[in-house]
Amino acid sequence: LMFSADTSSHKFRNRLLKIAIIFFLGAAIICSFILFFEKKYNGKIYPGIYLGEINLSGKTAEEASAIINERTDAISENGIEFYYNNKSVKIYPIISAGEGDMARPIIVFDAEKTVERALAYRRSGEFFNDWVMKLSALYANRPGAMIFKINEDEIKNNLNENFSAYDTPAENAKLVYSLPIGGAQADFAPIFSIEEEKLGKIADYGTGIEQLNKNLSVL
Repeated sequence: LMFSADTSSHKFRNRLLKIAIIFFLGAAIICSFILFFEKKYNGKIYPGIYLGEINLSGKTAEEASAIINERTDAISENGIEFYYNNKSVKIYPIISAGEGDMARPIIVFDAEKTVERALAYRRSGEFFNDWVMKLSALYANRPGAMIFKINEDEIKNNLNENFSAYDTPAENAKLVYSLPIGGAQADFAPIFSIEEEKLGKIADYGTGIEQLNKNLSVL
């Protein structure tokens, strides 16, 4: 009986030892992974951060700013094209009212704040929540948004100046009359008819501005 008890006690201690070894090995692996991960992305944007289709993962602030500025510079140079009634017009982020007038921005991109927000993501200081988000990025990307400001009134006025000529105003139903062919008003009674109302077509600038905001947010 004593021999059986010693054997059982020895097996129990062995099991505890194995559990402890597994626990410490697991903890060591997790700690090593965390240290490696944080060292790799120190001062860099964590994986899974996108701006539209632009992958900012692993980029420093300077690298991310350069990528974003390249996109915004292209928009400034080429303009943003609007279409209405088979006509098109380009809106540029910086416009001038006329010769000799100072240029003024109607679309302002803030690459610096956009990059700051991307760098701050998953760095809230809450260890557990931050790591849940970091691990989730391994299988799901996190879309970001460009920070910018637009002068909606200025853009609407610009579009109206270019597109208003192509609007079709609505017309109410009205009573019209005509004389029979070959007749004179003294001999023939005029023919009366009702001309149906006509639907108009006016550019929806509000929807256009809404779509502009969506497009600019992802460059």
